[in-house]
Amino acid sequence: MTNPEPVKRVLAAGDLATATIGLNRELPAPDVSVPTRIIESDLAGADEHDDLAWLPEASFSGPTFDRITGSFELGMGMDGPTYWRLTDHGVGAINGLIAGYPGTGRTNILRLVLVEALCSTIFNIAVADPMNRNNLLSVVGEQAVRMAGTPADTVDLLTWAAEQVEARQADAERWREPSPKYPGLVVAIDDAQGILADPYAADLAARVAFGGPHIGIALVVVITAVQPETVAGRRDLLLALGEKNGFLFDRDQVDGWQALNNREGQVEDMH
Repeated sequence: MTNPEPVKRVLAAGDLATATIGLNRELPAPDVSVPTRIIESDLAGADEHDDLAWLPEASFSGPTFDRITGSFELGMGMDGPTYWRLTDHGVGAINGLIAGYPGTGRTNILRLVLVEALCSTIFNIAVADPMNRNNLLSVVGEQAVRMAGTPADTVDLLTWAAEQVEARQADAERWREPSPKYPGLVVAIDDAQGILADPYAADLAARVAFGGPHIGIALVVVITAVQPETVAGRRDLLLALGEKNGFLFDRDQVDGWQALNNREGQVEDMH
């Protein structure tokens, strides 16, 4: 792009623009088996407000959680709004799976889930950022009942979450429907692939994912690939996480989800 001014004008006006280019019939197609490398633009180094003044404003307009449906608006998809379900009447809390390559916006989706959970007033959150690279703890850490910023602390957090599941089992009916008096719990782990590749940690996660929802505890994880080896071979864990909530950032993840289900088109709840 030799002249960025037209793009600046379109973005500043919030308008829509189209462009056409000739089809490249000479160079070989890129190797799509290799994750796309994200290249930093000159904007990344901008230190003057004027350098970025032409960018449109983008802000969180407020929580949209609906107690009736148990869901909130996650974003706008090709066919309209997409939703994330925090609760399901008669079931309790709902797990979640977010998958894609680093840099695609996975952590932003997780932040939104956590903020909506807090604003619902019927959920507490526990947060782990084992790679400590996305400032997740600085954004929501102060509101968390427990947080972890290292791999070892993340395993400890999973151990604690599994203990919470066991403790609530004795009075499951009281905890089934999250409420301000008996709040649910969202346990969120960013960059979870390095943690869940260990069988011990994957087993702890499975105890939370399988035993937690009906007593108001949900496990939400961010991983790089929807592949069993990402979670120590636990195909059942991936299916439990993504059964009702999921956000897949690229075709590789959609293909991985379809392969897990052993048939085409099994992605109704994935965005």
